[in-house]
Amino acid sequence: MNNPDGFREAVPTEYAGVKFRAKSEAIFARALDLEKLLWEYEPPDFFDPGIWKPDFFICWRSKGHKVAKCLLEFKPCETTEAYRESLHIKINDSLGQLGGKFFFLLVEASPFDVSGKASVYSIANNPHHPIEAPIFKSVVSMFSEARKFRFDLKNGGGRV
Repeated sequence: MNNPDGFREAVPTEYAGVKFRAKSEAIFARALDLEKLLWEYEPPDFFDPGIWKPDFFICWRSKGHKVAKCLLEFKPCETTEAYRESLHIKINDSLGQLGGKFFFLLVEASPFDVSGKASVYSIANNPHHPIEAPIFKSVVSMFSEARKFRFDLKNGGGRV
């Protein structure tokens, strides 16, 4: 079903005991699981309410076995420069609360697009140019497998 702006309405979806506001976020979480990344959906304790609530907090071991931490906004479509700039301002206004301990990323990739196209932006640094982020390109490559998960069945029901 489409809203008045012509966009699809988000379909609330449950996965791994978490209620996501959109099925695309649940598919992204499933892809994170397939890549064995630790994640938390809409982590509550990072910023003051109303400033910015990231979609995901993600941890993984980077090269050299250091733990990398990321606050991530996921969008299932391409965003505008104005959106990225507003997100950049919100995050930079809030950086004092977190220091330099996290990456702040925006991932644009449709779990329903078979092309595997994805863009990743480092929002705190430069929201205007995509960056290379192999870990998230790898996650996006798992979308086709993640879509096979039966989100409509209690306890997931496994693959189709």
